[in-house]
Amino acid sequence: MAALPTRAPTAIDSIDSTASHSCHLKQPRFCGHVIVGLTTAVTAAMQMSRHSIARSAQRRSITARTRRRSKKTKGRNDKSTICKVTEPSRAIDASPGNSCPRKILETVAVMESPLECLDAFRTCLSQMSVKKCLDLEQPENPILRLALLEQMGIKGGYKAWLSLPKRHGVLKTLGEAAEASLLPNEDITAMGISVLGILGQERIEMQHSGAELSANQVFALYRYFAEVLPTSFLHLVLDQLNHPSLDPLQVQEDDILSIALAAEAQGLADNERLARLAQLLMKRWSKLSKSSKRGLLESMLLLPQLLQLAPGLEEALLEQCQCNQSLRALPFRCFTWLLDSWGTQPGSRLFPVLLRPALEWHLTDLDVRRLVIVSKMFDAFVPEAAAEVVLLWHSWAENLSAESQVKSWRWSIFQEALREVSGSRHLTRQTGTSLGDMIIEGVLLVELLRHAKSLPLDLLLELLRRMPAAREQLAADLPGMVWHFLDGHGGGLSLLAAMKIAQGEAFIKCEPNSELWNALVKHIVLQLNGHSTFKFFCRCRPAPLLREAVQKKLKGWQALELKVMLS
Repeated sequence: MAALPTRAPTAIDSIDSTASHSCHLKQPRFCGHVIVGLTTAVTAAMQMSRHSIARSAQRRSITARTRRRSKKTKGRNDKSTICKVTEPSRAIDASPGNSCPRKILETVAVMESPLECLDAFRTCLSQMSVKKCLDLEQPENPILRLALLEQMGIKGGYKAWLSLPKRHGVLKTLGEAAEASLLPNEDITAMGISVLGILGQERIEMQHSGAELSANQVFALYRYFAEVLPTSFLHLVLDQLNHPSLDPLQVQEDDILSIALAAEAQGLADNERLARLAQLLMKRWSKLSKSSKRGLLESMLLLPQLLQLAPGLEEALLEQCQCNQSLRALPFRCFTWLLDSWGTQPGSRLFPVLLRPALEWHLTDLDVRRLVIVSKMFDAFVPEAAAEVVLLWHSWAENLSAESQVKSWRWSIFQEALREVSGSRHLTRQTGTSLGDMIIEGVLLVELLRHAKSLPLDLLLELLRRMPAAREQLAADLPGMVWHFLDGHGGGLSLLAAMKIAQGEAFIKCEPNSELWNALVKHIVLQLNGHSTFKFFCRCRPAPLLREAVQKKLKGWQALELKVMLS
């Protein structure tokens, strides 16, 4: 058999066989550690790519927003838009490598508040020597100058301050810093106490007389550092009380109280110094009345506590406040708050003196309760105050009766006044004729009698009950007034009032079976239209004659209802 022909090997076959052989020979053998390492590297690369994509997207969004804003604001000259664009504040780096006081001072010059960089400035100074601190220029801001002063004193003691210029003395700098900080700051107070501790009591006594402190700086020093200042500093404070440059608004009630108590403890509270304190307080009230009504109200609310803790001020203020008009500036609502507060606290002879000018302004708007508070204050602290109190009530009642002629509902305020004055233990505590009796009989009832024909029936009956003279004076007019109310005028006639008049309990002449009596019986029958009215009629215990007359007038279920209730 002939052999089959075979295909000659081609170049492609040789290349494939060679490649497969070479791949088989060079194939690496991977272990488990290598696989884990490769997986970790791939994962990290993917995460880095994601972060880079997110950052680039964020940059593109920020750039797009910036471009849109620039397109919107381009070409505009609106001042309000320009004011809203603010430059970012410079960051202050207080690290040891970057701590440069000059750079910090340059940054402070463009910042609104030096307190923002006070900590960084103090940290920077703590890393410098005394010589470097002395070589620095004194900052313009007194608070930063105080920080420099503190670091120099801590490192070099009192001698480090001797080379300072006179205009930047220790007490001068401390006074300017205390005056500049309108609100108490813990850092500033701590720096001041540290500086005063280094200076010492003796040096403070030697320097405060020649320190050229202004009056406001003296009071600011005493406000913040009274505990560490020497006792002789109080003489300087008392001498500056009436200084023309002193701003009374910067002196609080707490400052005046502390000065008064310290002067009393050291035996310096004579009449002249107390008069200066009172005059300063009066100046403060006068300025507050023009600038801040709320501040004036807060000052007056603190007055009872001030007078209670410093009784020596009361006599001095009594002489100064005779013509004071400060409270007239208070709005009516603030004035009523003040009356409510003073009425619940220990009183003072000063209150009526301060209230007189304001009462002339707000008297007609006062309600009964607050007018009773004013009457108590005047009666307790003003000798022979009865005549003045009666005049106040007379003016108030005249104005009220004039308004009630137009607004008839305001007549009810007279009933409230009669009830409040009668229920006041203070006004009715005296034996015989008390101040309350003078107000009721001499003012309120007399004013009601003048307008008797315009009064509602309930108030008219109250007048007849309390005032016997009114019964005689109005005896002839009373029946006509009752007919007026029966016709529905003046608020009409209530069931209770009709029963009182019909039974002769209202000091109005009404004989049984008379025309007026029959009209009252008919009026009572018309009002008995429900279970509640029948029940009220029975609780009033009508007289037998009135009960029989009403039963005869009733018919149907009404007569049966009344018969059942009376049985």
